[in-house]
Amino acid sequence: MTLQDVIDKLSGAELSNIFDFDTESGGVTVASRLKLLPQLNLGLVLLHKRFFLKEDSEVINLQEGVYTYPLVSKDILRIETVKDLQDNEYPLDIEGEPLSPVRKNLTTLKLHKDFMTESEATVLEVEYRAGPVRLSEQHAYMEPAYVEVDLPYQFLEPLAYFIASQFLNPMGATDGLHEGNNYAAKYEQACQKLEFQNYDLDRRDNQDNFHSAGWV
Repeated sequence: MTLQDVIDKLSGAELSNIFDFDTESGGVTVASRLKLLPQLNLGLVLLHKRFFLKEDSEVINLQEGVYTYPLVSKDILRIETVKDLQDNEYPLDIEGEPLSPVRKNLTTLKLHKDFMTESEATVLEVEYRAGPVRLSEQHAYMEPAYVEVDLPYQFLEPLAYFIASQFLNPMGATDGLHEGNNYAAKYEQACQKLEFQNYDLDRRDNQDNFHSAGWV
């Protein structure tokens, strides 16, 4: 997906009036692209949190007497699995179970005091749900057709609906009929449709629609 795809999707809807067009090139002005990028980046993060789209890993070297290990990678959205070098996977978040690391928060693991003794592990590999590459202000000055948006094309519709809801109701949803709420509802419906169609990264058997479509 490119930034031009996003602009084209928004330009064809009621939101076309948020863009100013260059009279010479016919393209969207830099000022309009600068206005669009913050909402686009926010939509990217929300979709990557809701859907398991990217994964990465970090290695932890265990130390005697140390039980809390914050991960240092900057793109972590959520710890997903913990394994040792023998590929043994440990269940997460079972309080009181020596072999169950606990997620203190989305990016920090806490080990039971007997974990190293029970598991005999000295190194752990933590696999995590990774966040998107965000677009910077510099990208607004580039040709939109050459700016990659870190999201599969299947998510263009919910992304556009989210951006629309933000522009029409930037302070968040309110009760009653409201154009921003209308787009927020469409965003939720589009996400639910993708969830039903299994557009998630399935780590275990690679039977998700992204693998079958060749996206990952």
